[in-house]
Amino acid sequence: MTRDGVHRIGSQVERVLAGLGLLETFNGWKVCQLWPEFVGEPIASHATATRYEQHTLYVRVTDSVWRHNLSLERENILRKIHSLPYGASVRTIEFVSR
Repeated sequence: MTRDGVHRIGSQVERVLAGLGLLETFNGWKVCQLWPEFVGEPIASHATATRYEQHTLYVRVTDSVWRHNLSLERENILRKIHSLPYGASVRTIEFVSR
């Protein structure tokens, strides 16, 4: 299949998900999966996106120090997430200690 054919199938899948009211949830889980790309591996080794629910990305952190530091960076991280088309589904991030 050509690259163009893959793009067309992706667009059709997005239309079906949107029609079912699932596109925002799909996009939120996409952000969850790509979390290391948003924050980098050094941070991702201490903070793992674990779920997406009702426009909130939940991130499990190793301890309260990481929770505090990342809460100070919350707006910067959200800006990175919102820079991509599917990132708009995430409105807030909750950092939770293990």
